[in-house]
Amino acid sequence: MNGQIYLFRPDGTDLKRYTAGKDNNWLAPWTHDGSALMMSSNVRDGAAMDCYLLVVHERKMEIVAQNLGIGSFEDMSRDNRLALLSRMKSRGSNDVYLVDLSSKKEVNLTSHDGPGEFAGRFSHDAKTVYLASNKDRDLEAFAKEKRPQRRGRDNRRTGHASGVDLEHSGKSELAFVDLRTEKMSSGLPLPTELAFAPKFSRDGKQLALVLNGAAAPSDVWVLDLASRRFHQVTHSPHTGINLDNLVRPQLVHYSANDGLPLSAWLWLPKHWSPPGPVVLSFHGGPEGEELPGFRSDYHALLIEGIAVLAPNVRGSSGFGKRFVNLDNGKLRFNAIKDIKSSADYLIANRIAGPSQLGIMGGRTAVT
Repeated sequence: MNGQIYLFRPDGTDLKRYTAGKDNNWLAPWTHDGSALMMSSNVRDGAAMDCYLLVVHERKMEIVAQNLGIGSFEDMSRDNRLALLSRMKSRGSNDVYLVDLSSKKEVNLTSHDGPGEFAGRFSHDAKTVYLASNKDRDLEAFAKEKRPQRRGRDNRRTGHASGVDLEHSGKSELAFVDLRTEKMSSGLPLPTELAFAPKFSRDGKQLALVLNGAAAPSDVWVLDLASRRFHQVTHSPHTGINLDNLVRPQLVHYSANDGLPLSAWLWLPKHWSPPGPVVLSFHGGPEGEELPGFRSDYHALLIEGIAVLAPNVRGSSGFGKRFVNLDNGKLRFNAIKDIKSSADYLIANRIAGPSQLGIMGGRTAVT
């Protein structure tokens, strides 16, 4: 918890640290003109992450907003006059604020009761704020807000929160929203199961993404929108491993002890004779989602003839606001019971015997 921010030139020279060294700092994107870095730091108060602009040529941090707890940048307008900040209220609940950098006046764009998660981006002219919003709904929607003069209001629009949708199948789907007509169109099928960090080129003709899959380590791909073709830009090393020989998981469904529907990714070795040894792998969190991504530890087990069941117990993200809040407070014991339900699924379906189970992951300490 002592992250520092360094800058250096693309050729690796002129490395300099720009933060104090004894505080904690989070890096956010550059401003659109490249004159400053957006960042958060607890240099003022160890219990709070305030929002700063790191002015590079002056080598100084200018505070944008003080926060009572955790705060971070969402976006900055292209004229550097307005900022969008996210402030966490509690786990699973935050608000997005519009801040005038000259007057320091703030407007809460996402005022809400109960749990709610939001993310925001400015339009090119900063007259509109686009939001990922699950206000008054279970799943996130793509929303927009005309820049308010006083109090913000969340106007829900169509579909899901972004071009990458992980709400249902656990796999990414690419889609595009025409902001003039507000109509959504499907994109091309992806070369892998998962997509992250979409970024348009400045001319809007290409889209870069980080793609990852069960048998594909993370690499940068570029989609040319005119030709509708993907091009792989980076090639992660995998010496001695033929990726075509790696297995992919299947999505399975079962019920918790109280009837709540649960799902998990089941990875089976190529030559599998059930019942056999299975490791249950529980992702950390408490939020978070198990996805069919590249896991070298899973593949190491599979090569040794050991299957893996990777569940999304209650409290996991990606299944809606209600599901992610089902393990809050004392309800955490119900999530622990879901671990037993996962083991029961394996035994009932003769995938593993009672003496053939192992466990690993971020939640094992509470079992």
